[in-house]
Amino acid sequence: MAKDKAAEKAAQEILTSVWKEDTKPEKVPFQENRALAVVLTVIAILLGLCIGCRRSVAAQERKIEQKFSTGVQYEGYSIHGDLQDRMEYAGQLAKIGQRYDFSAEAGAVSDAAAELYAAKSTHESYVRNLALTDAVDALNGKLVNADLSEQDARYRLEAYRNFVSCNDTISHEAVEYNKLVYEFNDKIYSAFPTGTIARMTGVKKLEAFE
Repeated sequence: MAKDKAAEKAAQEILTSVWKEDTKPEKVPFQENRALAVVLTVIAILLGLCIGCRRSVAAQERKIEQKFSTGVQYEGYSIHGDLQDRMEYAGQLAKIGQRYDFSAEAGAVSDAAAELYAAKSTHESYVRNLALTDAVDALNGKLVNADLSEQDARYRLEAYRNFVSCNDTISHEAVEYNKLVYEFNDKIYSAFPTGTIARMTGVKKLEAFE
């Protein structure tokens, strides 16, 4: 009886040792390779640095770009807003021109306003704003010498004055906006290593309104 118990105990010990050996976790190769672990760590750090630099520079870029629409000095007084107003006043002049058979000049104003509205970049907006100014000046020159009704003469004068006034305001806003653009391009976008990494990862240089 004692021999049977001893044999049973010995068998259990053998089975237990075999089970423990079989269930040991497999060794992961890269955990044992210190050189590989160091390389992976360095890559992770560099990747994090690149992502951080790009996000930082891109965030500052977006912040300045928003000033084009929201205003640099005063909220609500912006280049974009004044360009919208100029298109509206240009449209008013075009309607007057159409009533007095200046359809060619009025059409040129409408086309220039549509092109300005469709502008895709700051520089493009600047160029098309100049074109709108030329078209409106040409139409206004015709209207000034035309035999307008008293009401239309008053509308023409008011619309043209507002059109010119908006451009004067844009000129002042552009000075402040362009300062921010130049500062970003010269001090942040061109800086090393943050600017270099940002350029390599697709961040674009800001355009001035000029």
